[in-house]
Amino acid sequence: AQTYAATNEPTATDSALRQRFHHRESIDGPEDWDDYAALIGIKLARQLQSGIVQVGGDLPTPKMASQTANDTSGTDAVTLTGAIQNLTAKFNNRRVTWRELGELCAEFKRKNPRFTGRPIESVTQTLLAESADFDVPEEWFSDPTIYLQKSYDERVALLKTLYKPITGEMIAAELEHYFHSEQRYADDARVQRAERMATELEAQLKARDLVAQRNAS
Repeated sequence: AQTYAATNEPTATDSALRQRFHHRESIDGPEDWDDYAALIGIKLARQLQSGIVQVGGDLPTPKMASQTANDTSGTDAVTLTGAIQNLTAKFNNRRVTWRELGELCAEFKRKNPRFTGRPIESVTQTLLAESADFDVPEEWFSDPTIYLQKSYDERVALLKTLYKPITGEMIAAELEHYFHSEQRYADDARVQRAERMATELEAQLKARDLVAQRNAS
């Protein structure tokens, strides 16, 4: 019998449980801008094929990402240091490139090592829902000639017109929103942990005083 398990916190589970897994392997997530850009492209693959995603530059494939991880050349790279704010101004209202999105993610990872592949899944799912937030026109059903009697390709083309474009600016803004949300959650968790530790310390001090009083009597 073989048992497999996966965890994001390999040292947070019960030690008796961890001892039962003799072979352990750490699987790294995306590291460089190529990795992140390729992952976003994978998550938005259907929308890319349909022309709904509007991002500048060339999208690196996973194979290209592994081959060019140390390549810092390229004319569309963006340097992001310090606080990341006001993305619209940073990108000067132009079309954001795949490399800029990847560099943005890489910068977030440098600031918070827990910014791996999971945020990309969350961000792209949010963008997909926003893009598909529309109602099919009623006349498409009441008048069959408008939609139902069209060929398959024509119906697909009509449906594409209902989707809202997913722009690079939208992706960057959603990535930034996710990053800052995670930072707030982490800060709140630290405050709550400190409060619990303070409560426990107060209890220990009171217990120490109580023991001292009993020993003195």
